[in-house]
Amino acid sequence: KVNLAAVIINKKGYVSLEKALNDVQDGDTLKIFAGDYTVDLNVDDKDITVIGETDANDGTNLVNINGKLNITADGATVKNINVTNTTADGTAGYIKAKNVLIEGCTIVGDSAFAKCYTDGEVTFKNSKILGKMTNGIQFVGSQGGKILIDNCEISGYTTFSSAINDVK
Repeated sequence: KVNLAAVIINKKGYVSLEKALNDVQDGDTLKIFAGDYTVDLNVDDKDITVIGETDANDGTNLVNINGKLNITADGATVKNINVTNTTADGTAGYIKAKNVLIEGCTIVGDSAFAKCYTDGEVTFKNSKILGKMTNGIQFVGSQGGKILIDNCEISGYTTFSSAINDVK
């Protein structure tokens, strides 16, 4: 199988993940083909779904991001992506949005999600959130949010330093 595109949005191919992220519109599904990408995956201001390719036989994630996963878009969904940050700050990303779903992902950094702010719902499902030195997930400034953690492995501290309505 030979892919001439790294990413597809609504059947249009892109060679660059960065270009695809710039062109994506509300409601789009961005499909990332197998590979190693050195880029921050910034899901900004658009309600989109980002899906990484998986192995057809065993379901293993085949998309590896060396950078960060930063989400500021309400309603964003990210599935089947491995994110590892090896830069000096070591933070693998943050969430500052509501109604976000992280599913089937592995997020690794000295602090994985160093900050997670929400006044809505954030769901982590079937994922690994691995803080190698400090935080797995740190919920800060989340006023009235609902955090759902379903079938996840979390290492490092998981802290709640604000008013959260519900954690399941």
